[in-house]
Amino acid sequence: PDCDIHARFLVSDKATALDRLAARSFNLKIELIHPLRQGKSLLVLDVDYTIYNHTNVAIKPSDSIRPGTNEFLTKVYEHFDICFWSQSRRESLETKLELIGVLSNENYKPVFYLDRSAMVPVQCTDKQTGKTTLREV
Repeated sequence: PDCDIHARFLVSDKATALDRLAARSFNLKIELIHPLRQGKSLLVLDVDYTIYNHTNVAIKPSDSIRPGTNEFLTKVYEHFDICFWSQSRRESLETKLELIGVLSNENYKPVFYLDRSAMVPVQCTDKQTGKTTLREV
C-alpha cells in the first residue's frame, strides 16, 4: 500500500523517495550535545506547536514552553534518550530551544536536535484533489 503522509497525501514515487531518504541519512551530520546512553531508545520530539507554543504571545519568551514539558522530559529521560526536531531553520530552532531552557536543564540531557536540513523532498499526490506536489518530509 501507499505510504500515508498526514493521512491526506500519498507518496507518488516511492523508489525516488527512498533513494533521497537514504542519501540524506548517509550524508546527514549529527552533532551530539550529550552522548547516547547504552540500552536507551531514542525519543524524537517535535518542537513547533508541541513543546514550544508559537501562538503564545508570552511576556517572557521562556513562558512559551508548554505546561508540564520539563516534568514530562524529566520522566521520559529515565527510559529514553531525547532528541528534538523542527521544520525550522537551525538558527531559529537553537533560539527556541535556548529560550525555553531544554538544552540546559539538569534533569535531562538531550543528545541532539535536527532542523529542516534533515528533510527530503517527496513527490506526493493529494488524495482529495488528485494533484501532485513536491512536499518536504
